[in-house]
Amino acid sequence: MNADQVRQGIKRLISGEIIKDEVISFRRRDGEVRLLQWNARAHFGEDGDVSGVICIGQDVTEKLSVERALRRAEEKYRGIFENSAEGLYQSRPLGDILSANPAFVSILGYDSADELLVSQAGFSQCYLNPTNRLRLTGKLMRDGVVQGFEAEMRRRDGKIIWVEENARLVRDDKGVPVLIEGSITDITDRKRSEARIQFLAHHDGLTGLPNRTLFQERLAAAVKRGKHEKRSFVLMLFDLDNFKDINDTLGHPIGDLLLQGVGERMRVCLRNEDVVARLGGDEFAVLIHDPGTVEEVTLVAQRLIERVSERFMLDGNEVQASTSVGICMFPQDGRDEKDLFRNVDLALYCSKAEGRNRYHFFEPRLQVEVQERKALERDLSHAIENDELELFYQPIIDIANHKIIGMEALVRWFHPSRGQVSPVDFIPVAERMGIIADVGHWVLNQACKQTRQWLDAGYGELTISVNLSPLELARHEDLIESVGDVLERSRLNPTQLQFEVTESAVMDNPREAAITLGILRNQGIRIAIDDFGTGYSSLAYLKRFPVDKIKIDRSFIIDLDSRDGNAAIVRAVVFLARSFGMAVNVEGIETEMQLERIVSEGVDEVQGFYFSKPIPASDFEMLLKSNVTMPFDVSFGGNTRPH
Repeated sequence: MNADQVRQGIKRLISGEIIKDEVISFRRRDGEVRLLQWNARAHFGEDGDVSGVICIGQDVTEKLSVERALRRAEEKYRGIFENSAEGLYQSRPLGDILSANPAFVSILGYDSADELLVSQAGFSQCYLNPTNRLRLTGKLMRDGVVQGFEAEMRRRDGKIIWVEENARLVRDDKGVPVLIEGSITDITDRKRSEARIQFLAHHDGLTGLPNRTLFQERLAAAVKRGKHEKRSFVLMLFDLDNFKDINDTLGHPIGDLLLQGVGERMRVCLRNEDVVARLGGDEFAVLIHDPGTVEEVTLVAQRLIERVSERFMLDGNEVQASTSVGICMFPQDGRDEKDLFRNVDLALYCSKAEGRNRYHFFEPRLQVEVQERKALERDLSHAIENDELELFYQPIIDIANHKIIGMEALVRWFHPSRGQVSPVDFIPVAERMGIIADVGHWVLNQACKQTRQWLDAGYGELTISVNLSPLELARHEDLIESVGDVLERSRLNPTQLQFEVTESAVMDNPREAAITLGILRNQGIRIAIDDFGTGYSSLAYLKRFPVDKIKIDRSFIIDLDSRDGNAAIVRAVVFLARSFGMAVNVEGIETEMQLERIVSEGVDEVQGFYFSKPIPASDFEMLLKSNVTMPFDVSFGGNTRPH
């Protein structure tokens, strides 16, 4: 306290002022400055003069220092409380909220803390499940602290959110709970991400259907329940036919849309309690609980096949799909998941082997049959590299001059132990295995090379006719490139090559077929429709395609001499083909009577056993040598492979 402070103090006291709890600084004898809180008043005599002063002082240096520290801490805490991203609160143990920071208010959807406190709905009412608050309070009473408590809450606007809550229980000196202090954090996004991850772990990301993992869990549960409760179920396995061709021709985005469409159609065909899953690729599985009779199961399979076979319109593309189905039933077709999957796979294999777009129930005999078929597939996969394939040739005869004007190349398989395997047996297998394009390329290469040799030998102008499978036609980019390479290597003129395609191959995807055949024909390659009359049989439709020739199927020739109806059909086809500028070839001529009838109808070309069976290249060359002009009374037989 300096002299001025003393003088001012005395002046105030003389004036009658009472000094109360004022804090002033003073310097001690040792030089330290301290804080003094003092109270003082003056006493006045009867004459009005000051008779004395009463003064009481207390050193409050430490006290005021503590108070300042407390104020700073409170201000800091208030700043943290108000600005924290976490929702902080204080509540009574019963749940009434006493205070809440802005983040807490915002998380629960209120405009202000006052609005929240005035509503006093009680903290328990914020929980979607009020018992969660009881659980948290119970843990607090037992442990004093709760961390990472997750629960769903309902905001003021009704929106449901997930929060993570941390809290501690405050007790008074007697141990009585008086306060709960805690925080909540909105973890809705995290929970959604976790749910998405969990969903993707058990569901297919493309179709949203259960995946293989979840389906196997459901199947295992069905087996367990079936054994315990003696209940039955059906397992179906679906595989889309020729899905790879759709991907190759239309692209993977269209393939993905097709998979989504197939999954949705299958889902709506089934009951809520049944399960449809995508196991991967183009493979789907169905689990049907309490299926009823075999007839009822058959109806379900047929309905699913029909729905999948209905045309899809995908991003402007009309797509036709089909599916093969294997079916097995619990408990008769397997006692556990492993047996059921193995057996349903065998049934599916048989469906595809028998022509696809059909279903097949498992039968015990299938195990032997499938083993034999797989052995055939294994052998066929090595047939080209083992030089087991050979081309046979059947002459094509021009009606006008009785000359061989070409030949159809027909592949034969001679297996070391199986002997000669019929094309009827191995061509469908090659298509199913996806190696038909390799076989087709080999046939085209060998046929063109052999034709070049015969042309160089001076056997006249010859046209080689090669069959195209539907799968080769669908893979148009590979086909066009392959044809160009083969023609270049063989030095064969494109006009000396003819491709034969069936009606069904053309009509499976008419737009793509028309483009592919058009490209080939523009290069000079001739196009013939094979087996005409066994498919759509519509010349009016086929005229839209770049076709040079119609080959009438042999089924119309077999009874030609005894059924006038077949002759009328041949006559009508010849007439219409002429009007469209197409030539006509008739296959399957076996008798002189058939030949005479066909000649009278005005066809252009013929072929059949009457002239020659398909024969090896060496025998065909003998035919070329001895029959530069072929009278119709000359024929050449033989169908064995020379050794």
